Amino acid sequence: MKYASQQGKGFLLIYQQRGDLIHYPDLRASTTSVPIGNMEGEFVQGAWIYESPDTTTPTWDPSADTYSLSWQMGEFVFSIDFIGGETITPLPLNELVAIGESLK
Repeated sequence: MKYASQQGKGFLLIYQQRGDLIHYPDLRASTTSVPIGNMEGEFVQGAWIYESPDTTTPTWDPSADTYSLSWQMGEFVFSIDFIGGETITPLPLNELVAIGESLK
């Protein structure tokens, strides 16, 4: 699904796929549980960053302008991902949750 920005500045992509919600133990400190209707979702801010072109192992940067809200409904997993904030202001968490609640 693709939502167009009301300001005309870009798009928000929402993915749906069969499977189970992926739990990343390494990111527990960066994960916030969020209610989405009668379901529980996970919100994560941050990104895996390679420090240099020669780096083979990325490090987690919890302050990166990358946001993800994921939840599971039945056998489908939904994820709203926002990458980068240089030209488009990230949506606040409450707006991401509102989009998630609107998907029936």
